[in-house]
Amino acid sequence: MDEVQVRNARELYRAAVNKLESATLLKDAGKFNDSLSRSYYAAFHAVSLLFMMNGQSFSRHSQLIGNFNKQYIATNIFHRELGKALGTLYDERQGADYDFFWHSDETEAQDGIDSARSIIETVQEYIENTFGIELTER
Repeated sequence: MDEVQVRNARELYRAAVNKLESATLLKDAGKFNDSLSRSYYAAFHAVSLLFMMNGQSFSRHSQLIGNFNKQYIATNIFHRELGKALGTLYDERQGADYDFFWHSDETEAQDGIDSARSIIETVQEYIENTFGIELTER
């Protein structure tokens, strides 16, 4: 793994963490729909990192989610709950962003944050153990 790949991995990981921080700030400000949206994108960036490390990328969210389930969930690399969590985050993001009648509450926003955090932490551990790089500069 060359230095450019390591730098790109760290940047994509940082994007995931930043989106998670934004989700928390938005939840605390009572912007629950926007918090759910940021939680999804936090998880999306983390899962995108998995595929980037293997030289893969997808042009559609549904392709990314489908391939995550096929390559990481169905093969038992990750627990089934992570696949469900990503799917739920995607569905909630769709509703929160595009359905004017969708009104999330604080509990839903916190659940989204917790799901995204779980995905990010699992991906971080997998990347660091599999590829031998630290995603956070310590």
